[in-house]
Amino acid sequence: MKDLFYNTSEILKFIIRRERIRQLIWILAFSLFLVALVPVFENIISTSSDMKVLIDTMKNPVMIAFIGPVFVNDYYTTGSMYANYMLLFSVLIIATMNIFLISTHTRADEEDGRLEFIQSLPIGKFSNMSAVMILAFISNLLIGVLTAIGFYIILPGEMSFLGSFVFGASLFVIGNLFAGITLFYSQITISNRTAVGLSFFTLFFFYALRAVGDMYIDVLSIVSPLGLILKTENFVNDYFYPLGIIFIEYFVIMGLAFAIGRNRDLGSGIIPQKAGRKKASPFLRSVGTFAFRLLRNPVLIWTFVILIFAGMYASVFGDLEGYIDSSEMIREMFIIDSEFSLTEQFISLLMVIMAIISTIPVLTFLHKATSEEKVQLAEEILAKPVSRYKYLGSFFVIAILMTIVFQFSTAIGFYGVGRYFLETLPSFKTFLISAMMYVPAILVMLSISVFLIGVLPRLTWLNYLYLGYIVVAVYFGKILDLPEVLAKATPFGNVIQYPMEELEFTSTWILLGIFIILSGIGFIAYRNRDLM
Repeated sequence: MKDLFYNTSEILKFIIRRERIRQLIWILAFSLFLVALVPVFENIISTSSDMKVLIDTMKNPVMIAFIGPVFVNDYYTTGSMYANYMLLFSVLIIATMNIFLISTHTRADEEDGRLEFIQSLPIGKFSNMSAVMILAFISNLLIGVLTAIGFYIILPGEMSFLGSFVFGASLFVIGNLFAGITLFYSQITISNRTAVGLSFFTLFFFYALRAVGDMYIDVLSIVSPLGLILKTENFVNDYFYPLGIIFIEYFVIMGLAFAIGRNRDLGSGIIPQKAGRKKASPFLRSVGTFAFRLLRNPVLIWTFVILIFAGMYASVFGDLEGYIDSSEMIREMFIIDSEFSLTEQFISLLMVIMAIISTIPVLTFLHKATSEEKVQLAEEILAKPVSRYKYLGSFFVIAILMTIVFQFSTAIGFYGVGRYFLETLPSFKTFLISAMMYVPAILVMLSISVFLIGVLPRLTWLNYLYLGYIVVAVYFGKILDLPEVLAKATPFGNVIQYPMEELEFTSTWILLGIFIILSGIGFIAYRNRDLM
C-alpha cells in the first residue's frame, strides 16, 4: 500500500511550484474579499430603520431560491445577515476553485500527456492524485482559517468566534467535497472537458435541488450539500452536524475515486467515449462553425444563467420601496432623484451588476482560442490554409454576438418576471435601452483580452483581475465612499445610466473607438507572433 503513495511529497512540491502564484491569488483574494464585505453589512444593519422589512424581503420565495432560507424572525445581526446573503455564494465560488484545480492536475494533465511523463518516474500509482488533493485540502483550510480569523478580528462584537469558525469550516468542507467530486469524474471520464462539465453540472444540480427543497420539500435541501450547509444556521444556531455529514461524503467520494484510479489504465475511463459520426457535422466544416461547436454548451448554459439571475433580481420589485427605505446605506446605493421612480433607479444599479456578470462568459468564450493554443490543438487547424485572423475572429465574433444576446436576455428577464411583481413597471423598451447601453463597455473588456492574446498571451488572466477591480470601483464605490475617478478609470464607469440619465452617445463612441483600436492591435500582434 505504501508503494501506491511513493514520492507523493515530491509530486506535491512540483504541483505547488506550478500553482504557487495562481493558488496564492485565489486564497488571498477570496479571503480578503469576504472579510472586506463585513463592514458593508454592518453599515446596513446600523443604518436600518425597519429591520423587519429587510427580513420579509428576504423571505420572498424567489429570494429563498436564490440565496437560501432566512433563519431569523425579527432581527438580523451583522453575522446572520452576512451568512444569509453570502454563505451560499461563497461555497459556490470555493467549489468552482476546486473544480478547476483538481481537473487541471488530473484529467487535463493526463489528456495532455504530462502524467505519462510523471508516471514514468519512480512514483506510486496514487502519488499524483493524493498530491493534488493535499494541495486542495491545504488551500481550502487556509481560506477557511483566514476568513474566520478575519471575521472575528474585523468585528469581534458582532461576528462571534463560533459563527466565524462555522462559516470558515463551511467553506472548507464544501471545497473539499467538490475536490473529491471532480477527482471522481476525472477517473471515470476520458476527457477534461467532460470531467469539468459533469462537475459543474453536479454543482448546478445541487443548487437547483436546494432551491426546490428550500421552497417546497425540505428533505431535498438535506440531500443537497449546498442545502445541507445552510442548515448550520450560521451566526444564529451554528449547528455542526451538517459539517460532519459533508465531510463523511467527502471521504466516501474520494475513496471511490482512488479505488477506480487503482484499477484503470492511464488515458482510460469507465464512461466510454461517444462514437463519432461517419460524416462530419456541418459545425465542423468551417473555422467559424467549429468555434461555435466548441462553445455551444457554455453559450446555452450561460444564456439560461443570465435569464435566471435577471428574473431573481426582478422578483424584489414588488417589495422595493420598503426594502430601500429600511436602511440608510441601501438608499445611498441609489442615485436619488425625485424625478424618477425607485424602480427606475433600481434598474440603473442592477444593469451594472448584470453587465459585469455577463462579461465573465464573454471573456471565457474569447479565451477559448488561447486555451486551444496552449494544448496545441490550434496548431492542428492553423497548420492548414486557415488565416489566423479568421481563427481568432471566429471566437471574437461569437463573443460579440453573445454580448448582445446576454444584454437582451437581461432585459427580457427583468421585464418578464418584474411585471408579475409590480403593476407600474417601466416598459420593455426602457429595460432594453438600459441593458444595451452597456454593450460598448463589455466590448472594451473584450478588446483588452484580444490585445493580451496578441501581445501577452500567457497573461490573459490579467483581464479577470481588472474585472474584479471594476466590481469594487463601480459597484461598491458608493458604499465604500471611493473617489469617482476610480470608477471612471473603467469602461463601466463611463456608461450612461438610463433611465436615470438622458441618452447621450459621446461616451459610447469613445468606448467603441477604444474597442476598435485595441482589437486591431491585438489581431495584428496575433498574426505576427509565434504560437505558444
